[in-house]
Amino acid sequence: MEGTAAAVSPSAHKEDGEVVFPPLKNDLIIRAALGQHVERVPIWIMRQAGRYLPEYNDVRLTGGADFFTICKTKELAARITLQPIERYPLDAAIIFTDILVVPQALGLEVQMLKGEGDLLYKTKELNSNVLENLRFRSPFPSSVGIA
Repeated sequence: MEGTAAAVSPSAHKEDGEVVFPPLKNDLIIRAALGQHVERVPIWIMRQAGRYLPEYNDVRLTGGADFFTICKTKELAARITLQPIERYPLDAAIIFTDILVVPQALGLEVQMLKGEGDLLYKTKELNSNVLENLRFRSPFPSSVGIA
């Protein structure tokens, strides 16, 4: 299923090599964000890791996926993102992820330990790597004079 339109969305299909999605059923939040008239205030919820929904616990506990695996696995993250929409009459979903994926992407080790909270490990080797990853690289040629 990887690489198919169905992997992107069960209701999507391909036409001339492009993924085509069905018309939106609810564009209320998009219209509101564009400053257009809406018939009511759109509703969405922010949820902390979704741990309050039994569906989330099924993925996490029954499926055996740890938190960061869920964040890094597009199918699992998409599934968890959609859980509140499937359960409640909401207008939008907040994409499932966590701020701690940023330090991981920079090369730091991050662990979530039960009863201890989030732990961020750093070493001299990782510190120089992180600093290099954070260094600003101008997209402009040096002749433009913007560094």
